[in-house]
Amino acid sequence: MCISALIEPDLHKLAALLGVQRLEAITPEPPCRRVEAHQSAWVIRQAGAGRLIAEAMSFNPYVVRRTSIGGDMWASSLLANNHGLIVLRGFSDWLNARTMVEGGVIHLHEANCAYNRSQSQYGSAHGREGRQLLVNFTPRAPLLVPVLFDQARPQVVGQESRKEFVMISDQPAPPFDHLGLNQAPLALDRHMALEWLFAADLDPEIDDCAALLDDCSVPDCALALYKSA
Repeated sequence: MCISALIEPDLHKLAALLGVQRLEAITPEPPCRRVEAHQSAWVIRQAGAGRLIAEAMSFNPYVVRRTSIGGDMWASSLLANNHGLIVLRGFSDWLNARTMVEGGVIHLHEANCAYNRSQSQYGSAHGREGRQLLVNFTPRAPLLVPVLFDQARPQVVGQESRKEFVMISDQPAPPFDHLGLNQAPLALDRHMALEWLFAADLDPEIDDCAALLDDCSVPDCALALYKSA
């Protein structure tokens, strides 16, 4: 599960990464680049007639594994019409401190300092299975990450109800799987991203959008301890 995500907010950059002339925003611009649970970020989706739009949706840290979409009734029901993508510049998750020290990724002193910082911000609940450190993962280039979205319930009575999106993930590549990272966002290249976005237009009878993700991969990322308190 991603604790937070660094998502590109600039519509011009989003359009350039997809190779399209422009993206129309149909909701007010999300306020920040780094989002945590229930904060808003741009999700790019198809709006018919070959048109792409950007819509502010609420981030749900829960992720859906690529290999289990077909067996997940909620996820599989969204594939035909409720699929889009985000442009991800990084994400943060918890890793076990002992595993990182024993793997030579960090020194013990770094682990202790980072643990104290994370405890001051997130409390002690993350220490139940050993000391957990919040770690940033930064890809070499922005990632086009497939997502599913649905209408979410307001978090507060009277609050505006926005759609909620979840990222599609897969098993991370070494060395991160050995460090205890259970899942990481998938990445699409530009051609695959457009195919994913326009799946229904390309084939109105398509009933297995999940097959479009078979050739996706989890990218390499640089790892750094989270330093914000």
